[in-house]
Amino acid sequence: MPRFVPRNLKSWLAVPIALVLIVATGGCALFDTGLFTAMWQDFSINDHGSTVVPGEKLPVPPTPPNAITLEVMIVERAVGDPLLETRLWDEVEQVGAVAPEVQGVLTEHGFRVGHCSSKPPRALEKLLGLKSEFADEWEKVQSENLLTRRIVLPAGANREIQTSEFYADLSADVPLPAGVRGRAYHNARCVLRIVPRKLQDNWIRVEFLPEIHYGEQLWRPMMIDNSWQARTSQEIEPLYPIKFSVDLNVGEIAVIGGIASQPDDSIGKHFFQVRSDDKWRTQRLLVIRFSDMSRAKSTYAAEAR
Repeated sequence: MPRFVPRNLKSWLAVPIALVLIVATGGCALFDTGLFTAMWQDFSINDHGSTVVPGEKLPVPPTPPNAITLEVMIVERAVGDPLLETRLWDEVEQVGAVAPEVQGVLTEHGFRVGHCSSKPPRALEKLLGLKSEFADEWEKVQSENLLTRRIVLPAGANREIQTSEFYADLSADVPLPAGVRGRAYHNARCVLRIVPRKLQDNWIRVEFLPEIHYGEQLWRPMMIDNSWQARTSQEIEPLYPIKFSVDLNVGEIAVIGGIASQPDDSIGKHFFQVRSDDKWRTQRLLVIRFSDMSRAKSTYAAEAR
């Protein structure tokens, strides 16, 4: 599969790196399985609710006050790779990354959540293709197994991030409000629904709700950013018992992944590993960086001008 060259080489924090996407040789599976498409599946409606006609060139809408900018990356490595399986989790902060009462439940179901400062640890730098001397500027994000997207959302709005392949049939022990149940889903995919909320200037709380989307794609009314819109969607099974949140300052990073040693019926394994020829061969890591928050201009300042 040929290497994709970014169309727009505007800087990522003053660095000439494509924010919209970086997919190279190792990213072929992302296109083939629909993961890339799923991350962009809402392209027909922009972040402000306006309809965008595919292929039509439109001006970029103004950023609303208190909009939150997130940089979302998905990294792929072989199952058993010590960089992702052990070294990363030895270096990132896991204790305190999420509420203590949630940590044990996440681990039980095969999820790992960590928190990093604005200077990432060496293992994460290597996973993202960063060079240590450029880490402060997040320079040279270039990896052959990296999919990157920049998201701008009004505080409190939600967005879906698909982390898995499409499964013709998915069978797993699923944490539901009524308890853990063995469930089977047809034509399923694993999604993290994220909602960033402003805590104060330069601080946000990102809420993560794991979901299983399954069944046929149908037109359905959906509540999106506090308004009903008709969208194509599947049935959704929200996994409320493993909902969690991470607090981030500007520049800080949340990392979410799975535990490779979990049994095959672990839902975390289905979220973060890729199966091929009846074996789990690839593991994925979701990296979310809080890049920026726009601020409302004061009425007084506007009137003074």
